[in-house]
Amino acid sequence: AVLCIQLADGYVPQVGMQYTIATAGEVNGHFDLVVDNSPYVDFVATSSNNGITLEVSPDRMGEFRLEYGLDLDGSEDLEDLSENGITNIQYFFHGLGNPGQVVIDKSSLPRVTVDETSGTIRFIYIMPDDLKSHRFITYTNNEELDWVFPGSLGLNFRPIEESIEPLVEGYQRVHQVYTLQNDELARFYFLGIEAVKIE
Repeated sequence: AVLCIQLADGYVPQVGMQYTIATAGEVNGHFDLVVDNSPYVDFVATSSNNGITLEVSPDRMGEFRLEYGLDLDGSEDLEDLSENGITNIQYFFHGLGNPGQVVIDKSSLPRVTVDETSGTIRFIYIMPDDLKSHRFITYTNNEELDWVFPGSLGLNFRPIEESIEPLVEGYQRVHQVYTLQNDELARFYFLGIEAVKIE
């Protein structure tokens, strides 16, 4: 069974709170999956002989915020605690560790490499391996310098190869290979990270 939870806009329950959502003389079975629309916390459903209870727990992003003293509601995500030009939440998305640490491993940030011998461009980035609250989307530029999906420019602009390299501590490195285009347009790649809204 799947339990879907729809929270009111802007409501962030506190970690540790419990909600009794059903009472009964006897409960058989359990929920295989709990789905909610909160980007900050998860819910754990527990069945007993008396009913069903939900307990609020931090999701991976919530655990990151709590570990480094950031507000659980995400209000400090786009601030730059380290003052190095990288937002606090980017430290989570790319596995950079403590957002207050100024010196980082720059190889963990999205990057592009060009191989003129094979005529390819390789776009590489690191992301959590089980993140369900956000999607990672690759963009490139068109002639008007607008950010667009590579495939929207034609078949030749779609990735010719995609692979995932597992890393330690719940992260993975994504490789996308594109054909090096024979045009005079400067080509840029941009990684967009967008919240997934659960209806």
